[in-house]
Amino acid sequence: RADVWALGVTLFESLGLQRPFKAPTRDGLYQQILHKDPIDLRKLNEAVPKDLRIIVEMAIEKDRDRRYQTALDLAEDLRRFRELKPIHAKPVGQVTRLVRWAQRNTAVAVLTTALFLTMGVGLVWIWNQNSELKETTAEAEQNAEALAVSNEDLTRKTEALERSSYSANLHAARSAMAMGQPAEALRLHARCPERLRNWEWDHLGLSFDQSLQTLKGHNSVVASVAWSPDGKRIVSGSWDQTLRIWDAATGENLSTLKGHDNVVYSVAFSPDGKRIVSGSDDNTLRIWDAATGENLSTLKGHDGWVWSVAWSPDGKRIASGWQDKTLRIWESRLEDALPMWHAADRRRREAEKKK
Repeated sequence: RADVWALGVTLFESLGLQRPFKAPTRDGLYQQILHKDPIDLRKLNEAVPKDLRIIVEMAIEKDRDRRYQTALDLAEDLRRFRELKPIHAKPVGQVTRLVRWAQRNTAVAVLTTALFLTMGVGLVWIWNQNSELKETTAEAEQNAEALAVSNEDLTRKTEALERSSYSANLHAARSAMAMGQPAEALRLHARCPERLRNWEWDHLGLSFDQSLQTLKGHNSVVASVAWSPDGKRIVSGSWDQTLRIWDAATGENLSTLKGHDNVVYSVAFSPDGKRIVSGSDDNTLRIWDAATGENLSTLKGHDGWVWSVAWSPDGKRIASGWQDKTLRIWESRLEDALPMWHAADRRRREAEKKK
C-alpha cells in the first residue's frame, strides 16, 4: 500500500504546495513520518474542500488498515468527490487521533496520563477540603451567631440587674436619710452607677444638702477655712493663691487678700480676731490685718510647703508644719517676725549691750 501513501503525499503537495512532513535530515524526516501527524492541510490552503482533505488524510494514514486498500479505492473516492457524491472515507475524530498519538508516544502518554490523574486526585482532594472548610465556616458562623445572641441576652440581663440594683440603692438611701443616717445615705447614693443616674438621682442628692448657705468666690480648690473667735467672720484659703474673708451671717465676701505666690494651704484667726495667719506652697507664712486685709508681715524660713498654721491661745506665737516632718514656732509680734529662738537670741544681745 506504499503506492497509495505516495499518491496521497503527491496529492497533499499539489494542494498545499508543501510536503506533509518537513525535516532537515533524512533520519529526522523518517522519525516525523513514523511518529508525527502531517501538517494540517487547512492551514496551508483554506480553499481545499472538506471531503478532498479527508481523502488526502486517509491516503497518507499511518495505520495501513485504515489507509485505502488499493489505488483504485483512492481513485474511486476522487471520482465520487468530483461527481459531488458522498465519499467512502471518514474523517479521523479527536479521540482517535489522541489514541494513535498515545500508541506512537507510549512513554509520554503514560507520564501525561499519570500527571492528569494526579491533578484529578488533587482537584478532588481540594474540592473535599473546600467542602469541609465551607462546612466548618458555616458551623463557626452559626456558633458566632449563637454566641452573639447569648451575649445580647447576657447584656440585657446584666442591664436589668444593674437597674434593679440602682433602684434598690436609691430606695435604701431615702430610707437611711429618713432614719437620720446621712452618712449611710450618701454612701448608698454614691454607689449608683454614673451611666444610670438621672433626674431622680439628682433630686435625691439635693435632699442630702443640709448646709445653711453656699459661699462662692474662689476660682479653685478651697484648701482651708477658719472661724473668727466671735463667730462673725470666716476666712478661707484657696489654690487660687488668695484668702477671702466672709460675713458668716450673710455670706458676703468682705475682702480678698492677695500676696502669696502659690497655693494657700492653711489659714487661722488670731485669738483676738484682729489678725490672720496663712501658710502657702511658696514656703512662707503671712500675717494679715483682719480688718483692712493688709499684709503685715511675711515669715520666711521654711524650705518647703507650709501645710498648717495655728495661733497659741495667748496670740503671742504661731506654729507651722511643713513637708520636712518638722514644726516651727514663731513670735507673732511684727517686730519679732522671726522663729522664736532667733527673736530670743536678739533680745539677749540687746540686753547685753545695755549693760
